[in-house]
Amino acid sequence: MRNLFAAAPLGLLATVVLWRLLAVGPGSRGGTARCVFLPVLFLTEGRRVTAPLVLRAGLLPLGGLRRCGARRRALRGHGEPDA
Repeated sequence: MRNLFAAAPLGLLATVVLWRLLAVGPGSRGGTARCVFLPVLFLTEGRRVTAPLVLRAGLLPLGGLRRCGARRRALRGHGEPDA
C-alpha cells in the first residue's frame, strides 16, 4: 500500500488557498463598492470629496486589520462577539 502522507500537506495548502480566496473576494468587492458609493453620495448631497481615491483605497486594508485585531481581542476576553 502506498504512503499518502506526503500528499497531505498539499491538500491542506489547497484548502487554505481556497478559503483565503473565498474570504478576500467579498471583502475586496465591498471595499471597492464603498470607495465608489461614498463619493457619489457626497456629490449628490452637494459636498466634495477631498481625499484622493488612492488614499481611500489604501486605508481600507488598515480598517480591516483594525477590525481583525478588535475581533481577536474580543474572542480572547469574552468568547464570541456580537457582530
